[in-house]
Amino acid sequence: MCHGDHQDPLTGYTHPSLGYERYLDQLAQIYLAVAHRLLPSGHLVIEIANLKKDDIVTTLAWDLAGRLRTRLQFLGETIVAWDRYGYGYDHSYCLLFRAPVGSS
Repeated sequence: MCHGDHQDPLTGYTHPSLGYERYLDQLAQIYLAVAHRLLPSGHLVIEIANLKKDDIVTTLAWDLAGRLRTRLQFLGETIVAWDRYGYGYDHSYCLLFRAPVGSS
């Protein structure tokens, strides 16, 4: 979802957007639910990109990482180069997380 999008991608673009911040909250809830199911030694990898549309940059990958690192340990990123990606860039990120030690 780019800043200013009017449709919610989490509904298959069938409902109005509740805004970018709400979208980030919803994505974070989804990934935290997945992380909750991991074994203690498990890792969570999220493939995601920042977006550029009409010269407006939405830092989706960085914004989501910021939300998740309040609850998960951020271990780093791997940049994946594509011949064509389609969201204004030629790459995406694989963000690597794990649950903090001692969490359940």
